[in-house]
Amino acid sequence: MILVGIPTLNGPDRLRRCLAAIADARRSEIAPSDPVQVLVSDDGSEPSQLERNKGVVHDYDVPMLMSSERLGIAKQWNRLVRHVPGAEICVLLNDDAEVVTDWLDVLVYSLRANPGLGMVGLRCETGVLRAAAPARPFVDFHEARLLGFGSLLASTGVCFAFRRADFDDVGGFDERYFCYYEELDFGVR
Repeated sequence: MILVGIPTLNGPDRLRRCLAAIADARRSEIAPSDPVQVLVSDDGSEPSQLERNKGVVHDYDVPMLMSSERLGIAKQWNRLVRHVPGAEICVLLNDDAEVVTDWLDVLVYSLRANPGLGMVGLRCETGVLRAAAPARPFVDFHEARLLGFGSLLASTGVCFAFRRADFDDVGGFDERYFCYYEELDFGVR
């Protein structure tokens, strides 16, 4: 099973665009080989925003964890991952990200094809609408090779994936980080 965990805070419009993009990408796949569990975690949104978030996840039939107080991103990520103990691969995605076709396949394939890889992310284009996304550089992502940059400490926190076993080995995200450097610390460990 693949977990796609999405933390959110006061962002029902962002969350709606994110879930719509995920749904569109899933519809374009011919035959998803792994079951996918999309899960949202609200980090103590204001009451009016929380109600709107509830409507958004209802519209997309996605479960949502709720917190009455701000936990911070590291606690949110831990909460999402630990909520789905049977996930083999965990993908964490910001609520303001809009994914494109094959995004999930690329992450899963990259981890499975590269057993020494601790975490992998996607190139993110800021301010680019899905309709204007750059053309894919490869005919098929199975032809893609990891770039030869040597070792990187971590991928960006906007969208990244890792094996649940690795998460368990390092004890998850360090919850002393409230809002920055969580993924860097995780990647280093």
